[in-house]
Amino acid sequence: MSFFRRLIMTCAVSSCAYAVTVYTMDEQFSHKKQTVLRFKVENNSSDTLNGIELRYHVVGDTSIIEAPEYYYFPEGSANWSFEDSVNATLVIYFPEVILYPGDVLGGSSGYAIGLHNKEWAVWTKADDPSQPKSEFFSVAENVEVLSGGKSLMPDLGKYTGCPVVQFVAVTKDSVSLQIKQQSDADLASIAIKNKNGIVVSANLNESTIDAMGQKIWHGYMPTQDTVEHRGEIWAECNGQLLSYFAYGWKPTGAMDAVKKNLWPSTDSFVRADFDMGFNQGLIEGQRLVLQKDSLGQYLDARRTENWKFYRTWEEPGENPMPVIWSSPLMQYDESDIDSLTLEWSPIEEVNWYRLLVIRDSLVGDSVLFVDTTVSMFTMRTSVKIPVLPAGKYVWYVDPLIEVPTDENIEGEEYYIITGDDANPESGNLSGNPPVLRAPWHKRVGRWAKKTVKKAVEYISPATKVTQDIATGNLTWNNALTYTGSFLVNRVNPFGFIQIFVHTETIHTRVNAVTKNMEWLQKTYDDRYVYNALLTDKCFGSSAFCAMKDSRMLAENWNVGFNEKNWDRVFPKKDVNGNTNYAVHNRCWLTMAQMINHYKGGNIASDEILYNVRGGFSDTAVSNAIESMQAVNYALGLDVWDQVTHNTLLNSFKATGLIPSVDGWSAGTPFLHTIITTIESGNVLGVTQSNGGAHGGHAMVLNGYKIKSNGNVDIHLLNVDNMGGSEWRYYCNISFLGLDVVVRFVVNGIGQLVDLIRDQEDNGKNLSGDMFLFYYIPPQGVHGRLANASVFEDSDGDSIVDIDENKRFGTNPLRPDSDGDGINDYNEILDFKKCETYGGYYVSSIATLIDLEPQMSYVLQSDFDGDGLHAAVDRDSDGDGYCDGQEQGFLEMESIHKCERFDARKHPEGVIPLCNEVRVALLAKEKLQLNDRASCIALNGLFCPVASYENSFNDLYGVRLGVDASVGNVYSTKSVLLRDRAKVYGNLETAGNVVRQSSTALITGNVVEGSTQSNENIARYESIFNDVVVNGDFTIYRNRNINSGEFMYSNILGAGSNNTEFNFNSGSNLVLNVTGNFLVGSLKFQHGSKLYVPAEGDVVFHVGNDFQWNGTVETNDMISAAQHVMIYYYGVNRVFVQTDFAGTIVAPNAEVVVGQSGKNFYGAIYAKSIVVHQNAKITWVPFAPLPKNTVVAGVGDFSLPSYVFFY
Repeated sequence: MSFFRRLIMTCAVSSCAYAVTVYTMDEQFSHKKQTVLRFKVENNSSDTLNGIELRYHVVGDTSIIEAPEYYYFPEGSANWSFEDSVNATLVIYFPEVILYPGDVLGGSSGYAIGLHNKEWAVWTKADDPSQPKSEFFSVAENVEVLSGGKSLMPDLGKYTGCPVVQFVAVTKDSVSLQIKQQSDADLASIAIKNKNGIVVSANLNESTIDAMGQKIWHGYMPTQDTVEHRGEIWAECNGQLLSYFAYGWKPTGAMDAVKKNLWPSTDSFVRADFDMGFNQGLIEGQRLVLQKDSLGQYLDARRTENWKFYRTWEEPGENPMPVIWSSPLMQYDESDIDSLTLEWSPIEEVNWYRLLVIRDSLVGDSVLFVDTTVSMFTMRTSVKIPVLPAGKYVWYVDPLIEVPTDENIEGEEYYIITGDDANPESGNLSGNPPVLRAPWHKRVGRWAKKTVKKAVEYISPATKVTQDIATGNLTWNNALTYTGSFLVNRVNPFGFIQIFVHTETIHTRVNAVTKNMEWLQKTYDDRYVYNALLTDKCFGSSAFCAMKDSRMLAENWNVGFNEKNWDRVFPKKDVNGNTNYAVHNRCWLTMAQMINHYKGGNIASDEILYNVRGGFSDTAVSNAIESMQAVNYALGLDVWDQVTHNTLLNSFKATGLIPSVDGWSAGTPFLHTIITTIESGNVLGVTQSNGGAHGGHAMVLNGYKIKSNGNVDIHLLNVDNMGGSEWRYYCNISFLGLDVVVRFVVNGIGQLVDLIRDQEDNGKNLSGDMFLFYYIPPQGVHGRLANASVFEDSDGDSIVDIDENKRFGTNPLRPDSDGDGINDYNEILDFKKCETYGGYYVSSIATLIDLEPQMSYVLQSDFDGDGLHAAVDRDSDGDGYCDGQEQGFLEMESIHKCERFDARKHPEGVIPLCNEVRVALLAKEKLQLNDRASCIALNGLFCPVASYENSFNDLYGVRLGVDASVGNVYSTKSVLLRDRAKVYGNLETAGNVVRQSSTALITGNVVEGSTQSNENIARYESIFNDVVVNGDFTIYRNRNINSGEFMYSNILGAGSNNTEFNFNSGSNLVLNVTGNFLVGSLKFQHGSKLYVPAEGDVVFHVGNDFQWNGTVETNDMISAAQHVMIYYYGVNRVFVQTDFAGTIVAPNAEVVVGQSGKNFYGAIYAKSIVVHQNAKITWVPFAPLPKNTVVAGVGDFSLPSYVFFY
């Protein structure tokens, strides 16, 4: 395939004619049956490009590749080109696009195309050369770009007068470079630099040629700093960057290399060795070497996976060491075992191995592995040895290779072995001649002792804290939380053994509870708030800590969150021991999470908190019932509804007793309950009352042990909210006598449990009186699996998808949901700053509940009462200026500070660009809501209303009756509010506000004598200017439809514009065709029925008279309202006397809604509007089909614009 013979890379060198960057992502990165390719192209050059073409390469069975699906692809074309049966190229072509310098094809969100096979067969994206790197936008090095048929890809990224080089080997004080291309005109000397400012001149004429003909330069160069031991080096020529390399930890200066396609990303680095001392870099003798292909050619140095780490005693290409097959870390009580089995992988063509087991000696604070406990030759790969004395050991296996006697080199280590050495107790019966054998690795023994000395200090703190050994605290497990499987892989081929002495323990059972890192590790790596290694125990698999463990936004900043940590992961205490009070009360969540993971789940505690609390307002559990809710959710069990929750909560508050329900029990568990639960492989959730110094505290009980003195200890997890565990005394059973111990030893734990249960049944208290309540999970239950949206951020705007979908209502596929020029994350953050530091928030809502700050972002950032919070409202304060035109939070004091949340503040000398008409009720003249009438939007908030003309004969433009309720109000004329009338939002008038009494309520800002009346009049008038009639509505005939008759859309065809239709009681109109219908007059009498279609829009244009007293036949009045529109051009008053669904536009007539208690779904735009008492308007914006949609023919008629309906 020609693709593999081209170097596809971003053009970023001075000799290129063009410079473009392609960004790609796979929105279904983990999906096995499709790739959702999202891409964008940035023109970084000074040239104007046109005829843009992208070539995206895949490998697979081309006969089953389906045509690409356009998910978001508003221009251009995309088609497959099949080179052969397995190679295909997706050609994406934009013939009409002109890309000016700095332009981005696809904008910030990019275009999206779906790729999959027919019948949705498996799509092997791992084989695709152009497959994106991840689910987030990253630079694509493998998508070819053309402009006007000319490729924009460079040849080799070669600078004029400079060679092409790459790093191929690195130690802590030297480097090796491969000179990949060098002409006679190129400089022979280049500079190699490091992050500490050291510069070494490399004379490439001093290079050597290796066996494969590759030109290699090797020389001295300090590659890592002395503090963090991280390495960053690069090669330059005439100031141009030729090559870059980083190892040990995330680099700090990789940006230029990434831009020039010399390094994968600013976070990429090659892992070096911890050397058991958490050294991030390299020590003497260690090296990083670029691997070679099957032909001996060096691979691409820019790909970190092509590098391999070699320890002090290893050499590239040297004979392999056996891999440990036994557990790399073996810990036993010497009384529990009588032998140890050590196993390893066989080495091809090796017959003999030497097994060594070395024991440490503790001298003061130093650990010295000097005693060789076992040294034996064997032909087996599995050896059983007797149990070792208490202590710590390291073991390894050295393959032995036969060496001819005449090749014996003086000073080297050899062993003389015969075939009978495999069975030494029989002696040398065969008389086989001795054979000289030598170890493959001459330095491995010395390295083992040196390395294990350091390993023990980090793997087993018990070497220094001997008391932990005596109390049975298996400290190696604790230490592994720092390193996990990564350390085990690093120490291979060495195995570790620790033998404990617990002479006082008769029986121990502990059920390990480990953390499933499948989703959590990604969050830990991405968003850890503290500057510490993620080897902190809270971030390992064996410790659960009280911590915020996702990137979900904690929008409540009055409990310890702020702009530095609200979107980040952090435990109760940072690395300096400082407590973060935002998470220190999460023991109940930690308990629920531990039980979830023990039962096979993998969720974050933040997911539990959100689903129990709905936010992050407070993490302290207020009652036991809420702990139960948390565990029920974690295990996928029924979460109690509000009624059940309140019933149980009231019972608990009244009696102080925990109801025994769904596995929960009040008080402390009996000893026999603990033993049987643990022995069955289960655990218990417990909350202590007086068992420690922490007061009420939730933990997990996962083990117990019985000692020879009769003491019973229990093992508790999460004792300190920082991953701590401990053995704690529970009770004593010595009163049972020695015979019980004997019975237990002989007959097993079951007999002991029976005896204990008998004693407890007879009133013996063996509970320890330690706990307030406990929980035993059902045996068959499985922990809830994580909601992926808690961890994924599809649009890369720093808000995870669950927050966008469930909490904020923003678009998870658009970083700027409302298109106001402000990223969703920044918009929410900006409000939080203005709320917290400036006091900007909505303090009262339609429910008449006064809210303090930090209580509800969604409600408290809806300043204009239109039901849209800041991140989805282009004009958050409703003042006509788009949020992008106004200032948000400013660190320095300014009159413009937080003006996007304050309708009283405006930018100076700027034309408002968001003067949109967004009202439910709009009257040219009088707008009157009688007593107890209301207008409510679909989100539950009250809706905006307006009256805009000032030339009609009335003192007031808007009148609200007693207890009438609306949202934002605008009136050019004055506004009258009667007793208890309520305006939930802002009120603006060019006149005055007249309140009949002080009980009238306005929750937002009040502007009287507004100077914006001319602008507002023009804005609202534009709605009716769009309503233009080009039809003839002269009435020539009447048509009565009587009871029992069914009429269909066809009666509204030719001539209907000159017909008065009167639907009498019992008659029916079935709209079986959607579209626009011209009607002379349309009257529905009481008992008539209108059947609305399930799909499509129906738009009536009525010339003379419209009256409604019928019934809308539909199962969904809201959906019907979204697709029904009445344009009425006459002057007769319109009466809507029964429930109705749809928008009415009547520029020349008054619309009266009533009678009492009726429901109107939709919106009204009319000359005047009267809503009778107790009537309820539910604002449902008309949602028409797109303008290019084909609708029913209506003759020579100009359709009005729909842009103003929201």
